Amino acid sequence: MENLLPIGRFSRMCQLSIKSLRRYDDLGLLHPAHVDRDTGYRYYSVAQAAEAETIRLLRAVDMPLAEIREVLSASGLEERRTRLQRHQERLRERIADQQRALSLLERLIEEDEMSYTVEIKQQIEQPYVSVRKQTDMKEIGEVMGWAMSTLLNGTPAG
Repeated sequence: MENLLPIGRFSRMCQLSIKSLRRYDDLGLLHPAHVDRDTGYRYYSVAQAAEAETIRLLRAVDMPLAEIREVLSASGLEERRTRLQRHQERLRERIADQQRALSLLERLIEEDEMSYTVEIKQQIEQPYVSVRKQTDMKEIGEVMGWAMSTLLNGTPAG
């Protein structure tokens, strides 16, 4: 068992928790180089540190484990790059959403938009027509057709 590290030492070296390493083994992301049959102790080779670091970095940027598996199993540099770019785009969308939320919050702080003036206005009567029917998703199309026909013609179809 030369050049093999027990899971605890490998964990400290790679900055991954023992729990994470066990989970990555269960998910097929990073198997130990050796598992002692008698004790169940897991050992990792120093050569596995690069793959562990890749997993750690991808988790640090919030990549889901299933996608990490796809990145690690990519057949070539171009495929790996494409998968990483897909996640990059998702992060950009999240940042844009957070920027919009931040802008709204800044506006609320600066403009005190939380003080509202409530007015009651009298409106002329608005006639409306409605139908109501309980249904399940399998029959929704048929019920919508019935409802439209009833509303438009004043009588149910069929």
